[in-house]
Amino acid sequence: MSSFPVVVSLQETDPLLKAGMAVETSLQGETGEFAFSLGAVVAMMLAGSWLAAHYFLPFLAAALLRKKNTSGDEGRIVRVYGDLVRRFLPLGIPVVLASYGLVVVGGMAFGLLKSEMFPLSERAEFLIYLDMPKGTAITATRDEALAVDRWLRDDALNPEVLNTTTFVGHGGPRFYLALSPANTDPSSAFILVNTTSYQGAVEAADRARAHLFENHPAARARVTRLSMGGGESGIVEVQIRGPDADVMLAAAKKVEAAYADIPGIVLNENDWGNKVIKVVIDVAQDQARELGVTSREISDVLNTYFSGTTYSTFRDGPDSIPIVLRAEPGFRDSLEDIANLSIPVDTGLIALDQVATFRPQLELSQLRRENQVRQIVISGKSAILSAREIEQAIRPTLDGLDLGPDYQIEIGGETADSAETNAKLAAGMPLALIVMIAALVFQFNSARRVVLTFMTIPLIVIGAPLTLFLTGQPLSFFAILGLISLMGIIINNAIVLIDQIDIERQTLDRDEAIVVAAKKRLRPVMLTSLTTILGLLPMALFDGALFEPMATLMIGGLLFASPLTLLFVPCGYRLMFAQTKSLAQPEMSRS
Repeated sequence: MSSFPVVVSLQETDPLLKAGMAVETSLQGETGEFAFSLGAVVAMMLAGSWLAAHYFLPFLAAALLRKKNTSGDEGRIVRVYGDLVRRFLPLGIPVVLASYGLVVVGGMAFGLLKSEMFPLSERAEFLIYLDMPKGTAITATRDEALAVDRWLRDDALNPEVLNTTTFVGHGGPRFYLALSPANTDPSSAFILVNTTSYQGAVEAADRARAHLFENHPAARARVTRLSMGGGESGIVEVQIRGPDADVMLAAAKKVEAAYADIPGIVLNENDWGNKVIKVVIDVAQDQARELGVTSREISDVLNTYFSGTTYSTFRDGPDSIPIVLRAEPGFRDSLEDIANLSIPVDTGLIALDQVATFRPQLELSQLRRENQVRQIVISGKSAILSAREIEQAIRPTLDGLDLGPDYQIEIGGETADSAETNAKLAAGMPLALIVMIAALVFQFNSARRVVLTFMTIPLIVIGAPLTLFLTGQPLSFFAILGLISLMGIIINNAIVLIDQIDIERQTLDRDEAIVVAAKKRLRPVMLTSLTTILGLLPMALFDGALFEPMATLMIGGLLFASPLTLLFVPCGYRLMFAQTKSLAQPEMSRS
């Protein structure tokens, strides 16, 4: 069997490895921890393919491929492409300007896309958060939660529901990475609902939302699905910080009113809750001293009366049961009974109202702080509008809140998390670019060739937003990673062309070398792009909401950038090397 030598160029396999390195080195922070495996797997996979292409593929080619006698017929497509390149070579500047004009249009098209950090999970389950008014007894919260639970378990009303799990007073275990369980609170409950399918979860959740609104007005209910990322998608959080709680609460009510006017609003709450009635006990210190009782003793008696005090332990085999002394519920609901509470002193017993007065007043049940500064967070979410659209809707209200210099207003939630993640991604890009530039300079030993290679990167912007817009996919975090990954593919195509042009210039003049090299590399470049597109199609169609935007964006970028690269690089090469001589001549310029 006759064979022929096979030469695999380093430039043809290495750029994709640099793209994987770019993605991996750009990921930092919490999101980097969440998605680090993507960059790590891509980098390791490309490193393996780099080794296979340099050592295993040449061996197979030399052993299995036979040298064929060709008739020299290039094929119609190759001839047409060669004529097209020859015709546009003198028009290098218009071609480059037109290409970048399309890049500008594509960049503007990104503004038409809806933004999303991470999509909702496609698990066959949904969550219900029930918040009763602050101060509600845990028994009343339990009764409300169990009533909702019974309705969910009704097969006639909710055939999609398989089972439910209800937690009263706390948010249950963290059974999912992106789930943050609710804080312990006697007035709150959490229900996990498992359904027969993902679509069943969507339908049952919509039905549950309507049922809770109509039949449980006392409870503030939130029905949601799990998110695939660190926070729930679509949420906007207005954060108000300052010294005066009443001023902040009044501003929060205005924000809640703005949320209420938004179509499809399904979440409208603040994390301070409502005010509750509290009984303030003022101890008359002079009278207390005369009767021989201290404030500490009064506090201990009240704590026993309301919360209970453990006085002993009952042992039943291996079990230890605490014996708690506490007033019965009926005696804890009346100010008169509290006033008659007996306090032991040296001379006997005295009533509490002999040394104290009582006054009921409304107070906030809880105040939250951030870095020791009071902060109230008002959260909103719509079933129709995105987080960015909600922000635009409430912006006039926020601009009208003139709280003074002692107060700060910030917007958090999905858009803020997305901006923070993108900023971290951008912060890592310089290092990734330095790695890629250093590797390309090492390969080419030519600054102009490296510049021409990087000039092709913006071409990925032309088609990327178009496919997302046509398919209704959002610009998610993983879609942005897909955009970064496209850099490696386009760089690979550019290097393949530039390397082949340099080879042809050993024997041909510049323009003829460009045309011949372009014709020779048409099939490899297009086959690489087409196989990548075909490989991404199943992911774009069937791989779920997490990876569909990434695959769709990459398909659009390749559909436009790959053919345009085949014209852009030859014209750019002719512009870059317009004053240089052929490499076959004594002047061997590699600048």
